[in-house]
Amino acid sequence: MKNIFFHFQQVGGANALLPLINFLNVDYNITISARDLVFCNLTKRGIDAIKLEIKTDTDTLLNHYSPDIVITDSIDLSRTSESIICKNIWKSSQIKNIPCIAYVDCWWAYKERFYLPGETITNLPDIIGVIDSVAQKEMLKCDFDKQHIEILGSPAYEILSLKKITQIEKKRELGYSKDVYIVIFVSQPMEKYFGSESEWGFTEKTVLKELIETLSYIPDNIKKSFLMVVLLHPEDDEHEISAIIKSENTDIKIVLSHSHRSLDYVIAGDLITGMFSILLSEAVILNRLVIPIQLNLKKQDMLITDKIGATVPVRKKQHLSSHFLKAIVNENYRRTLLCQQKKFEVVKDSIFRWKRTINRLTSRNG
Repeated sequence: MKNIFFHFQQVGGANALLPLINFLNVDYNITISARDLVFCNLTKRGIDAIKLEIKTDTDTLLNHYSPDIVITDSIDLSRTSESIICKNIWKSSQIKNIPCIAYVDCWWAYKERFYLPGETITNLPDIIGVIDSVAQKEMLKCDFDKQHIEILGSPAYEILSLKKITQIEKKRELGYSKDVYIVIFVSQPMEKYFGSESEWGFTEKTVLKELIETLSYIPDNIKKSFLMVVLLHPEDDEHEISAIIKSENTDIKIVLSHSHRSLDYVIAGDLITGMFSILLSEAVILNRLVIPIQLNLKKQDMLITDKIGATVPVRKKQHLSSHFLKAIVNENYRRTLLCQQKKFEVVKDSIFRWKRTINRLTSRNG
């Protein structure tokens, strides 16, 4: 059997391609590597992986595993010293004439996923796999070569689109009554990855604070069976998030979750919110009600469902209360928003596209 070497810099990239790996295992020998943060996430889920460090000699690494193709995600935006690992793998693949695909699992910061600050020239992989035609068009506007870009879709999105929603069962699995109204806040390290409130108009901390304040005004009869779950990103500062919740001194029940079962919480949720997280688009695919929050946004909206009009973000503090309280108590309003979300369509044959491209590239060298 031929060998495929996967490397992941980001949890999101790993999540997007793991369903593909499950299909490839039948016909290929698979090796998975990851930087430290992603390695820890994968091993907690029982997935065998190799931890790579900045000092890893990627030439020696590829010599050892002798892959017929290399597949990676892209540079992590945290810009740690480990960011160079992905670039080194691309360079080593090129030197050794090993076909290489890099996957972009989202719709923003395209240049930053391949170029480090100050770079104007870099070693690009043979193929950059993108999630849909929107990402392809936006990458072309960023001066990427059209010959490098293929719409391969998201294997995870394809699987999600086929998933049967079992909200009541998920609530029960997570230990909640079917009658509990659950609001999910999908956190992400905005301040660490993208910049301060003065740059963007908000951070995960300011949005969380305003959301808690807004939800504190829900009717008492709903509040009795109401829960807010904060889904922590692997790179969130849990102590800072906890301090914000404590400082609000609210009477609504709030719990933190850093479980790898994020999608289970999304399925169990009655209303999903956050800023730009990929989990929001996944919630739309799963037909969960989504209301993004981007208070005082000063830069480009990075959420794909907003870009195509499937979701409408709240950008003014004074609109938070009307949108959220209405979504909680008004069933007709919920139906209208859910109908609007159907505008978001995913590539339904992503796994086929990936397998076809892998077969083509691995056949290139015989």
